[in-house]
Formats: sequence, structure tokens, C-alpha cells
Amino acid sequence: MATFDGRGYNIGEIVDNEHLNISRNTFNKHIRRDKTFPKPYISTGNTVMYWGTRIQYWLDKKSGR
Repeated sequence: MATFDGRGYNIGEIVDNEHLNISRNTFNKHIRRDKTFPKPYISTGNTVMYWGTRIQYWLDKKSGR
């Protein structure tokens, strides 16, 4: 199971082998478009950052923990 610290993550770090281990296209198509997925706290130009604690909470909620 993926674990996220309480720091900011960009999309490349979220989809890498150490966390979700999925492709960027799968992330954008299925996860990012989910209405309950946390909103980014920075979204300027090419920079999109998400809080790790919010992603971890979302994953725990989706898995039923």
C-alpha cells in the first residue's frame, strides 16, 4: 500500500514505483477526474502540487480503512 508523508507531491512523484505505480495517463483518466480526489494546493503553469496527507486520507477512505 502506498504511504504519503505530510509534504507536497507533484504528479510524477505520485505515479512513480514507490507510491501508486501507475502510468500518468491512468492517473489523469481515472483518479484525477474523480470528484472526491483532493484538489491541488498549487496549480500554476506546469506546477501542480498535492498534499501527501490529503492523498493518504483519500486512499484510506477509498480502500475502506
